[in-house]
Amino acid sequence: MGKSYSCLLRNGYPLLQSARYTRARIGVGIPGKYHATLFNKFSKAGRPGLKGQVSIGLGMSIIKTLVEWHKGEIWFRSKEHEGTTFYIELPK
Repeated sequence: MGKSYSCLLRNGYPLLQSARYTRARIGVGIPGKYHATLFNKFSKAGRPGLKGQVSIGLGMSIIKTLVEWHKGEIWFRSKEHEGTTFYIELPK
């Protein structure tokens, strides 16, 4: 969990190429049947949160749109009942 950066050196100084943010083991995990559609608008992957929050299925779609506007990528790894790790990588 955390941040990592990819860079080259130019004249001895780092030249940032991309930044990756990782948020690990959050929530209750996402069932495999929802992996392919998680980032779709009004995804059926929405379930009540750990505190009973209601989902309408837009959150991950909005996040993906924002990341793509910045020419970045978002992906995840998840195991139901164990948690999910999300990755976001943005170019320089």
